[in-house]
Amino acid sequence: MRTAAPQAEIYGPTVAVDYGAGQHSRIDGTVGDIAVKIESRVPNQVRGAVLDLICYPFPKKLLVLLPVHMTNAEITADQCRNALARFCPAGSF
Repeated sequence: MRTAAPQAEIYGPTVAVDYGAGQHSRIDGTVGDIAVKIESRVPNQVRGAVLDLICYPFPKKLLVLLPVHMTNAEITADQCRNALARFCPAGSF
């Protein structure tokens, strides 16, 4: 396992998201008890990142959006908020 800092992990089982079949998905890393995902892709890939974070067992999640390949970053962010509202308690994101 390789670590980026004493509390950050970017490889190994701590970054795997198990969906119960097939290969695991991955988040970008963990820092302490925070799951981290960084996305700069098209909206459907960003929404997939949101699902990965929702399914990750750590209590805290951080999604960093970089609008590099997004046509409209604000709409993508609104879509993420909508998805989170369907699965997460109000006021938790």
